[in-house]
Amino acid sequence: KFSSESDIVSVFRTVILQSAAVQDGFSAGIDSSFSYKKRLSEAVDGLLYDAYLKFLVNSAQKPDSLDIIDYYNQNKDSDYIGPETVIVREIRVSNKAVADSLLLLLSNGVDFSLLAQQNSLVNPDAGGLSGPFSMKQNGSLFSAASLLDVGEISPIISSLGNSFSIVRLVEKSEKSSLPLHLVYVQIESLLIKKSQVLAKKEGTEGLLNFYTINKNMSLLD
Repeated sequence: KFSSESDIVSVFRTVILQSAAVQDGFSAGIDSSFSYKKRLSEAVDGLLYDAYLKFLVNSAQKPDSLDIIDYYNQNKDSDYIGPETVIVREIRVSNKAVADSLLLLLSNGVDFSLLAQQNSLVNPDAGGLSGPFSMKQNGSLFSAASLLDVGEISPIISSLGNSFSIVRLVEKSEKSSLPLHLVYVQIESLLIKKSQVLAKKEGTEGLLNFYTINKNMSLLD
């Protein structure tokens, strides 16, 4: 983009000066000098090598869905494990005294879901149901819920925003393999990368055989 007339003039001035310098250089025979030929050869070699590597990468075989599924089945129990999660019912209130009163009612057998519907700041319509979530998603509630057995109720927990929570553990799941659809793109990218690396390795090492080049590694000792 050009923001002014002077910007356009500056670009043309640079192009013209470069063209004039090249013409003067050829007129002076600089292109016949050792340093020019050496740098030109290095530049051409670098461009050709980069172009060859790009060709190898672009020609690498792309994985199909069967390759991705096969890789997932072989590695799902080691590389694609989801975190432990919990599902809870939560009664969250903004007053500690209210939380104390509710905990007392719960200890006397009042239904947790009913109290959540009447008092909770979190999903009251569903009786305070929350989750599944992991330690990374909600550390304090996950830690509290992990100490409970299913159906057991926690003591009062201080929550974010000066609120107070009581949770009841509904379900606890152990670590398990993530479903394929969640890691499909990740595996596809990994296999593409591996294929490209292999193509570059085979392509460059294949040149040694194609041109019958012998590597005398003992000379490096």
